[in-house]
Amino acid sequence: MALVGCHLVAPDEGAVRSSTFGGSTRAFAARIAREAADGPRIDQFIRKALFLRPRTLTSAASIAFPLVAMALASMPLRGRAAATPRTAERDRQAVVALENEWLSNVRDPKVLDRILAADFVHAISTGDFLTKAEHISWCIAHPLPPDRKSHFERLDVRAFRDLGIASGIVWTRDGTTAISRSVFTDVFAFRAGRWQAIHAQETTIDQPPPTK
Repeated sequence: MALVGCHLVAPDEGAVRSSTFGGSTRAFAARIAREAADGPRIDQFIRKALFLRPRTLTSAASIAFPLVAMALASMPLRGRAAATPRTAERDRQAVVALENEWLSNVRDPKVLDRILAADFVHAISTGDFLTKAEHISWCIAHPLPPDRKSHFERLDVRAFRDLGIASGIVWTRDGTTAISRSVFTDVFAFRAGRWQAIHAQETTIDQPPPTK
């Protein structure tokens, strides 16, 4: 089954260029597989395929050609980012969600490894600046008591394009007993399609936490 003499029409130019796909439909299918494996290049291939006008095609090839091209066009492609557009409010909500997840898993190394960026720095009250690895190691060495719970008394998040700043107040209880209250600021950066924390600092507040 020969597939020859196809004309490629460029809709933006109105010009007709000739393009020949030699060989059988099996060979054409093999080419599609190679193009699909190549990630971003498949977009260009699909655009070409959709505008091919057969001059001489067998009936089987003329049916298979547009069906395969349309199927590929609807497939999720490797390297293509999610289509959800970013807005300031979506970015703000994403940072809020990370802050809540972080507070709920404050000593969980797997969660911390995902939330904290590779260049994360934690400034602590001793005057030291902990790296991501040092911060996670400290958390592993100091697990929380099972009844220790922390909650946001206040959480404010502002997003500035690829930078997010979260600040607020956290209070901590052992069971029903309030034991501490702190004010904090965390900085997040949007990189490689996701938000991660790049800096953290907190200060203990002297006044007691609320009783409720």
